[in-house]
Amino acid sequence: MKRLIIKALAASAVAMSIAVPAHADWLEASSPHFTVVGDMSEAELRSRTLQLERYDAMLRHVLAPKQTIPVIVYEMAGLDGVRAAMGGNMRNVAGFYNASAQRAFAVVPEKLSFTVEDFTPQVVLFHEYAHHMLLSNTDVFMPGWAQEGLAEMFATAKLGADGSVTIGEKNDSRGAEMFGAHRWSVQRMLESDFSPPSRDEAIEKYSRGWAMVHYLWMSGERPNQYVEFINELNRTVDPVASGQKAFGDLGRLDRELNHYVSVHHFNLSTFSADQLDAPSNITVRRLSEGEAAMLNYRIGSTVGVTAETAGPLADRARSVAARYPNDVAVQVTMAEIEYDAKNYDQSSAAADRVLTVDANNMFAMVYKGRVAMRRAVAANNDAALVREARSWFRKANRANPDHALPFELYYDSFGAVGDTPPADAVAGLYRATILVPQDETLRVRSAMELLRAGEVDRARRMLAPAAFQAEGAGDNPSLKLIREMDKTDDAAALLAKAAELKLDKVNEFIEPPKDGDKDDGAKSS
Repeated sequence: MKRLIIKALAASAVAMSIAVPAHADWLEASSPHFTVVGDMSEAELRSRTLQLERYDAMLRHVLAPKQTIPVIVYEMAGLDGVRAAMGGNMRNVAGFYNASAQRAFAVVPEKLSFTVEDFTPQVVLFHEYAHHMLLSNTDVFMPGWAQEGLAEMFATAKLGADGSVTIGEKNDSRGAEMFGAHRWSVQRMLESDFSPPSRDEAIEKYSRGWAMVHYLWMSGERPNQYVEFINELNRTVDPVASGQKAFGDLGRLDRELNHYVSVHHFNLSTFSADQLDAPSNITVRRLSEGEAAMLNYRIGSTVGVTAETAGPLADRARSVAARYPNDVAVQVTMAEIEYDAKNYDQSSAAADRVLTVDANNMFAMVYKGRVAMRRAVAANNDAALVREARSWFRKANRANPDHALPFELYYDSFGAVGDTPPADAVAGLYRATILVPQDETLRVRSAMELLRAGEVDRARRMLAPAAFQAEGAGDNPSLKLIREMDKTDDAAALLAKAAELKLDKVNEFIEPPKDGDKDDGAKSS
């Protein structure tokens, strides 16, 4: 699944970042909406988690999401730690977020070794978590510039000592882009999901996106026009025509935006503690010795591996896991790492070690099922192994009925061997998509099932958010199918087009094309 990324101000800033400390005393805080892992004092970890819950309460108050899953937050020592978590090959990353049926997580720096106004670890984390909330609706989607613009607007939220939260502050670290002479026109911004920006102009989704949403949401000058635009876009999937209908003369809106940012006067909105009612029940525990020793490998696996990096990660982690054979968290991580490296015997053995200690562990059951299913496919769809895999997925579902992953894998077990998914598998898939609407691959699977049922309109609504990507734009397969849906409502013809686009091959157990794509933690194609 696509990753959503905030860029640092310059590569030189990354070069000054703090290295991961050799000694780490890691703690984990758990609250209703977060699990936060960091190397800091208990008081500091509690404070940060409480701040996140207050921010979450504000977003829920403003956005009214239907359902969200908790997010795991890894607080790395600095930008070097964040970059190392991504494999060390992206020097312009300041933080990132990903959600899949497996988990939702963010990796952010605990601190920065350089000072830039309004560019702080909190801003990075708030931006990433805003994406989680903005993508939580299964019925309505928004264009990439709006996703990034809103994430920028919410990221500068100020948390008052009285429990209030204020939104609308500008981000001065984006000042050169926001207030500079070279800015996207409104029409260029509307076109940007279908016409990807060049590297030099990619920042405009953040800076000009912020100006657009701030003006439409906060200025009071164009009431309800943002909602009208989103409604029209969801109906037509034509951003320019939708903008012209909702906003009128785009050139006039352009001039208004330029004036708005030039006067440097921006309205704010403050929500009181009584309005937000943020939870305060937080528990803190120290990671076990084994968990702490395995943490870097756990994060590396969570972020994702390639065919080239999966084996070396397993090689490095194996000696650590061997020292802690009875540590459930260590062995669950090892089952995942070995599975990604296609070491299926070792993955199954790690899962067995977990089940010996914790017979109800959902992830151990999942990996037993995954391994059985991989073996089944390799053995020409061996029926006994298929039954074994599905048995494990059903057990995992019973162990945690509100987790999306067993639903996804049970459904995938049918398509992988050419079987038609039964009603319970399809119902489980729809449930998984409701649980994790942020996962585009779940949307694709659900859209295919809706097409098979002849429900073209519902399939289109389900698929549309996968066509509008905050970081990836252009003619992606989902967008191509959406455009085909605008030409015909013939479900059979649309299924044929989906097959041409390989959207019907989105499946855990169907190998994707050998195109060097990274396994980004979603554990699905």
